[in-house]
Amino acid sequence: MILALMLVFAVLGGAAVFFASAWRPSLRLPEGYHAENSGGLVNGWPCVLVRNRDDAHPEDTRFVRIEGGTFKMGNGFDPAGSSDADNDVPAHPVTLSDYYMQVTEVTNAEMLAYFKALQVAPEARPKRWRKAYDALEKAARDPSRYPAVGISHELAEQYARWVGGRLASEAQWEFAARSRGKDNIYVWGNNPRPSAVMANINFGGLVGEIPTVPVGERVKDKTEQGIVDLTGNVREWCRDVWDEYHESNEPLIDPQGPSPPAGRVPYVIRGCSYLSWNDQFRTTRPRRPEKGDPTERQLAEDGTADDLGFRVVIDGPPSSR
Repeated sequence: MILALMLVFAVLGGAAVFFASAWRPSLRLPEGYHAENSGGLVNGWPCVLVRNRDDAHPEDTRFVRIEGGTFKMGNGFDPAGSSDADNDVPAHPVTLSDYYMQVTEVTNAEMLAYFKALQVAPEARPKRWRKAYDALEKAARDPSRYPAVGISHELAEQYARWVGGRLASEAQWEFAARSRGKDNIYVWGNNPRPSAVMANINFGGLVGEIPTVPVGERVKDKTEQGIVDLTGNVREWCRDVWDEYHESNEPLIDPQGPSPPAGRVPYVIRGCSYLSWNDQFRTTRPRRPEKGDPTERQLAEDGTADDLGFRVVIDGPPSSR
């Protein structure tokens, strides 16, 4: 019996030593985050970080480490092909470093914590965000776990920096949506086709007073790494200025897109929303709203939209390899 216990302690002790040596204390985690104990390691770093800054739901403050690599960004594999309007060709090689991506879209609870911390008065908060928040309360819904919408690109970046991150680059977004760059037409693979069962899409003009759903409610809209709602619920800002793709033989390394021009900037917007039809989404497109749809019209008005939100990534810490 004593010998058996000694063997158990030896095995457990060895595992603890392995974890401690694999995750070196000298490699510091981002400020304001801690490692999820049961998450394991990727390249010597915790698989999951959890933000401990505000009172949001724990599931909404988790960040999954996406191991980087090289992939062909854009549509080089979809048998249905791409038209000129889809602007997701030509496919071109991209190499990404490891990064952490927020599991969910930023929620109202997270946005509210930001406004309170910076003492932004209720009347100074974004108009479309206040309208959506008030509609949820009026419908007797708890707004906290619904995605924050009606946020401008500038404000989304400010929030992301406040929590120690940035908006995802377009390449990071697509790499994650394709489960680390696999030839997946949809977030969950190549079948079935998107539907209102798989993701919060395909409602068009049939939406009710509350068109969004709590983040993560459509459990099938999820990548292999556990990132949710990349297909539907709301569209998402990326950090890049929109640009056409170009032929390339050498991989672009951690591309950020072109420098912002003067005036209102056409930033990349990825994913679909409750307003999108099921034939619009692929992991490689759309890269911005179609001309004439409600999202584009609202963006032209004030740089925000009722079906447009965002999520945060943390670039690095760098791989320990």
